[in-house]
Amino acid sequence: MHDSFAVHPHNVDIMRAVITDEFANLHQHNPLVQFKDSTEYTLGVSLPDLPTVGNLDIGDVRKSTYLFK
Repeated sequence: MHDSFAVHPHNVDIMRAVITDEFANLHQHNPLVQFKDSTEYTLGVSLPDLPTVGNLDIGDVRKSTYLFK
């Protein structure tokens, strides 16, 4: 992964924690909903409904050992 290119091995745990937290923050709200709403507003069109969302608690990725490796 390119994010780890210049990270000293001593700081990998810190980087992993930051990446995991930011991943959860980024996906806390469904980005497809935001994209669909923005596209419909900008283009003045109506797009098909999005697929139903499952029951994944995106916050659980913070407990993941292997989100970033």
